[in-house]
Amino acid sequence: MTSIKPFFLPVTLLIFILTLTNIVVSSSYTTTGEKLKTLEQQKQQLSEHNRVLQQHILSFSSLGYLQKQAQTEGFIPPESAFSLSYPSVTVALSE
Repeated sequence: MTSIKPFFLPVTLLIFILTLTNIVVSSSYTTTGEKLKTLEQQKQQLSEHNRVLQQHILSFSSLGYLQKQAQTEGFIPPESAFSLSYPSVTVALSE
């Protein structure tokens, strides 16, 4: 019986420390998992928002929309097209 007593306190302390370590590590994993889940949800929301914004960009840059906006702003279609072609006149410097 006397040979068990010297080992009782160190073994009990070791079990207590291991149990406490297990609780801390498990808690840390749970918190990390929750953070990961939140980040994945945010990523999904941002991806969806990005897709919606890309659709807006495409619709706002379509020729039909631009023509309608131009008419709303008072622009009118040209009656005829012309171009400037004077070979002897320099319009921009070239290198």
